Amino acid sequence: MDLHLAQNLKQQGTFQSAAWKTDSNPDLCWIMRDEEGTPPAHTVEVLPKFPGSQHRPTLVSIGIQIPIISSCSDRKRWNLRTGNWERYAMLTDRSVVCIPHNIPIDKAWTRFSGAMWSAASKTIAHGNRKNYMPCMSKDASTLLKEYEETGDQTTGKQFLRQLDMDRQKAWNEKMESMDFTHSSKKAWSLLRRLGTCKQPPKIRESSLKPNDIAHHLISVSKVERNRNFERSVK
Repeated sequence: MDLHLAQNLKQQGTFQSAAWKTDSNPDLCWIMRDEEGTPPAHTVEVLPKFPGSQHRPTLVSIGIQIPIISSCSDRKRWNLRTGNWERYAMLTDRSVVCIPHNIPIDKAWTRFSGAMWSAASKTIAHGNRKNYMPCMSKDASTLLKEYEETGDQTTGKQFLRQLDMDRQKAWNEKMESMDFTHSSKKAWSLLRRLGTCKQPPKIRESSLKPNDIAHHLISVSKVERNRNFERSVK
């Protein structure tokens, strides 16, 4: 039987010794490989330990995990990449020439902005998406629809590879046009939007203090203590 060890060595151990204050991984999970000899897509997450126990539960999710971003904002956005700019120019040219030249500037501006908004609403896709996948192309959308209908793992892997290629392409385009002279805030913001930036695992801080080490060394050592020197120090 061909098995694969599902374990993430970057996370903390599944067992914390109360006596030695060390972490280890005695709790293991094995999953079966497929016919090609590759393990199925899986994620491993070590949860906080139970109260009064030295063991930490491990959550293993088997299957393709499709990254989906949930938005809580009601702000509408415009997709300028899919805009029909030829029709937009035609509609704006047709509307702007109808604005009278002998009206006050505020009324002229109101009519001009209204013409721009009307042309943009008819030619540029806009709206608000609660759940979406960033940088997903038409090829990735086709593979995702096929995977949802058939549930084939091979199609799911092809979808994830295509999605990674689309994200890499978007990343290269953004990086080529980005200036790091003043700040790298835009780069980190782009990483979070692409879904590739994750918070690092929390590292447990040791509760052992330097005074505890000194007290332990003094208690186990066989050197005679100089009481007079201790009194002078105090």
